[in-house]
Amino acid sequence: MKKTSSVFKILTVVMIIAAAVTMFSACTEDEISVSYIKGVQGFKEFYYVGETIDYSAVTVDVVMSDGTFVPVLLSETIYTPVTTDTIGDKEILIAYQGKNFPYTVRVVSAASDKKPLSAPTKLAVSNNVLSWSAVSNATGYSVYMTD
Repeated sequence: MKKTSSVFKILTVVMIIAAAVTMFSACTEDEISVSYIKGVQGFKEFYYVGETIDYSAVTVDVVMSDGTFVPVLLSETIYTPVTTDTIGDKEILIAYQGKNFPYTVRVVSAASDKKPLSAPTKLAVSNNVLSWSAVSNATGYSVYMTD
C-alpha cells in the first residue's frame, strides 16, 4: 500500500510539472499572424487589349502582427486572374491567410489604335468652375490645376 501511494504521488507531481511547462510555453510564445496586405508589386502600369499578364513575378506585401514585412509570391496566394480582352479597369482580388486585398489593373487600347485628339476649345473659368467644349471621341478628361 505504501509503494502504491508513493507511485501515485510521483505521477501526480510529474503531471503537474508537465501541465505547468505546457501552460508556460503557451503563454510565452505569441503566435505571429498576418495583420494586413499593404500592397502589390510587379504588375505593369497598364496592359494593352489582348496582352498576356505575367503573374509569375508579382509579389504581395504582407505585414505581420509583429510589424515585420514579408514579401509573398502571388502564386502562394489565392487570386482572381483577369483577362485583357476589353478596355477598362479590372479588379484582381488577392486573399492570403484570411486577409483580402483588391488590386486594379488597367487595360487600354493597343498603341496602334490611338489617334490624336484635338485640344479642347472655349476654355473658361467662371465662379471657380472650369468649362470647355467637348472633344470629339474623347473618353474622359484629366484636369491639372497649378498656382
